[in-house]
Amino acid sequence: MNGVLLPWQAFALPTLEIQQLLHAAAWVAVLSWLSVRLLADGFGRSAWLLCSSAWVLLLSWWGTPLSLLGLAFQSPSLLSLCLCVVAAWTDMQTPERQLFGAPAQVQGTTWAWLLVAALGWALMLDTWGHWSVDIYLWGFEMPVLWWAWGLAGLWMLWASFQDTLSANWHSRAASCLLAALALFGFTHAPSGNAWDALLDPGLWLYAHVQLWRRLVPQRTRISHS
Repeated sequence: MNGVLLPWQAFALPTLEIQQLLHAAAWVAVLSWLSVRLLADGFGRSAWLLCSSAWVLLLSWWGTPLSLLGLAFQSPSLLSLCLCVVAAWTDMQTPERQLFGAPAQVQGTTWAWLLVAALGWALMLDTWGHWSVDIYLWGFEMPVLWWAWGLAGLWMLWASFQDTLSANWHSRAASCLLAALALFGFTHAPSGNAWDALLDPGLWLYAHVQLWRRLVPQRTRISHS
């Protein structure tokens, strides 16, 4: 009998086919977003079509980069996949990138990125054994999914009542979170653990970059005042 007793039924592991499909789709989405960010603005809305098509053709013909990325970085989270897809959809409709590259006044507030960074640090400290409870183990339990679903719904409800420039950002981000949770509920990808579906090292590092951009200029202005 397993030494760890689980009070709720744990999530089943995703099938190999679903793992491979979502692993490839997530990396195509992330690599496409990175490529679009590096391209000049002269490509316009066609940048997403060009980049995503190029990565799909490359990875379908030559699977070695996808295998190497999986060994080095595992799989991007379902939340990263949804964020990149929504960023692409928004870019092709409006000139401003509402989720990633938009001006600061229409992007998320500091607390949204702070929560992402804090969750990553909590999971990292749990990996190092600095907590008395196993936080990562909770990700295999149903209550985590329901709590996350409820918080995402409250986030979307809160955003719908906001009359600020960043309201659209919060609404889209909350929609991505709900979509990622729904996709995880059906597939249990990428690992059967809800934390892996909501956070990955790339998204965690990006949250730190956003926090740096918001907090460091403010600290600099305070020091000169």
